[in-house]
Amino acid sequence: MYLGLEKGFQKFDTPNFTLELVRDSQTVAALQPKGTGEFDFTPSDWLD
Repeated sequence: MYLGLEKGFQKFDTPNFTLELVRDSQTVAALQPKGTGEFDFTPSDWLD
């Protein structure tokens, strides 16, 4: 599956969450609630 990781990511900040998308495929790379440290709703460590 081609995600386009080499083309980078887009980061969006809201008052409650930080969202990171793969720029090319618009796949969610990370979704983290603010103020919880390193918690992430997605398996972002699998994108390597």
